[in-house]
Amino acid sequence: MTAVVNEAAHELTALHRGRDADAIAAPMLRVEGVVRRFAGRPVVDGVSLDIDAGEQVVLVGPSGCGKSTLLRTIAGLDRADEGRIVLDGRDVSAIPAERRRVGLVFQDHALFGHLRVADNIAFGLKDLSRRERSARVAELLDLVQLSKLARRYPHELSGGEQQRVALARALAPRPAVVLLDEPFASLDERLRDELRGDVTAVLRDEHATALFVTHDRTEALAVGDRLAVMRDGRLIQVDRPQVVFDHPADRFTADFMATTSFLPAEDGGVYAARPHQLAVERGGADRVISRTYLGGGQQYLVRRSDGTEVVAGVAPDGPLESGDPCTIRTVATLHHLPPERGS
Repeated sequence: MTAVVNEAAHELTALHRGRDADAIAAPMLRVEGVVRRFAGRPVVDGVSLDIDAGEQVVLVGPSGCGKSTLLRTIAGLDRADEGRIVLDGRDVSAIPAERRRVGLVFQDHALFGHLRVADNIAFGLKDLSRRERSARVAELLDLVQLSKLARRYPHELSGGEQQRVALARALAPRPAVVLLDEPFASLDERLRDELRGDVTAVLRDEHATALFVTHDRTEALAVGDRLAVMRDGRLIQVDRPQVVFDHPADRFTADFMATTSFLPAEDGGVYAARPHQLAVERGGADRVISRTYLGGGQQYLVRRSDGTEVVAGVAPDGPLESGDPCTIRTVATLHHLPPERGS
């Protein structure tokens, strides 16, 4: 079922880009039914995913869901127990990491402390002549805006500058795919937002195929051409960010991607309601539990008369306090989720 969903998402994305379905080129990266077990337990459980050339896909999910293990398996740092990995039309499942044409960017930068910035970037270019190597390093230094820092050592750089060097080093040998594992997690929020935009722009300038791993839903929505939502080792939904956000496949995805309240539907399913889709009105059978000031507005946690709790973001004129009577009203069309198996 997961493979069918992934394949459908891949074809819909291709059509969205204006290509005829019959003329879809082979993906740059194809993951087919990959299983990775630890102590007999599948940490990655039958994952299939296609990524087109030049596409940026974000693998998003909670900590411990198998994201980084899948990334390491694609890179060749871990070995798949089942399934295969095809990179640029070549089955690399049994090929060691150093021969897979994969660029790696990690959270901790993993730079060589004894090498200057330019030498770090040049590290994987030993097959080029000195002139070609120098030209490629200069090109990448310019691309990541570090030309003036070429002779510095990693410890002389800020965290953001170090991550730019790590990206340049990963891109230097023109890999078939760049894999980025929580690349901004160690940075403060302001720098993270700035660097995220710069890194995605560099990847696009290089026409690089990239797979990001993150647990940050805001980051996932900002970076990816498509999102692949992962839970308990499996892909739950693969689609464009707006589709995943507005039309989540299940309750887990809805709640993971944003604060979500679930209102009962007639068929036993639920309606997924985001705070901006629910308004609080004064008076009624519901009760305010708490009010939170968010800078740009208020959010109310409300216990409805049926005992369920919801979070509403459309506030009344003047604040309500804990215990005040109120009524919850929908102000937008809600996304319906059918009953889940076993429910």
